[in-house]
Amino acid sequence: ETQGGQGKPLLSLVALNDHSLTFCSTDGLPADSILLTQSTRVFIVGDQEDCLLRVETGVRLKILRAQSESDANDWLASIRQNVGRLSSPALPRSQIQLQRKGRSKTCYAMLHREVLSLHPSHSNTMKILSIHQLTHDSSVVMTNSTSIELKNRFEKVTFSLG
Repeated sequence: ETQGGQGKPLLSLVALNDHSLTFCSTDGLPADSILLTQSTRVFIVGDQEDCLLRVETGVRLKILRAQSESDANDWLASIRQNVGRLSSPALPRSQIQLQRKGRSKTCYAMLHREVLSLHPSHSNTMKILSIHQLTHDSSVVMTNSTSIELKNRFEKVTFSLG
């Protein structure tokens, strides 16, 4: 259960993946999501029996109500564990602007060992917009203070960092 607008409770399902919390409406459809960051803080608020969790990302704030005290503690531990993994350099990720043919599109980028994958958003990483292969001949060049260019033998792509 999450806190809706004007303090009204809104029953929903909450899904935790490695980098976000996704909130679904009572019909099971995704309604909202928040990106977890290295600075995300999560803690139990109110009395323990209230089963309330406060999730602060630095940008967004959500109050979650668990079904039981045990569930609240499990969610607290799981979210903290995932936030702890975000500080790992194993999978750098960020929101970027992809520039192609004079058009700009906001994407969520994830840097893997041999590819850079682009997704519609942090809450929709199952859908891949594009994959850019990284090889021994790949290069990344700063074209100005807010843009980089990825070049390899297959393509040349410009990304805006601002």
